[in-house]
Amino acid sequence: MWPAPAAAGTVLVGGMTAREFGGARRARFLAAIATATMPVLPGGAHIANTTSCEVLAWAAITLVVVRIGRTGDTRWWLAAGALVGPEPRTYA
Repeated sequence: MWPAPAAAGTVLVGGMTAREFGGARRARFLAAIATATMPVLPGGAHIANTTSCEVLAWAAITLVVVRIGRTGDTRWWLAAGALVGPEPRTYA
């Protein structure tokens, strides 16, 4: 059940990242479509593993770092740390 909402969240974060780069409505829509159709997202979202959650976490971290670069507000590093902290590790 959890991979599907994580994949949907990744699509939303993709559109929000386009907004941070100054994209208009069409650019945000195209970024969300491109994010939804990247092969790892539908491939990882139909299997009950941590792939879609990891993709969501890294997309959110990217959004936070882009926001830091755009605004210069270093308080966002706390959000980045909160996103990195619970990241599941899958070491063999």
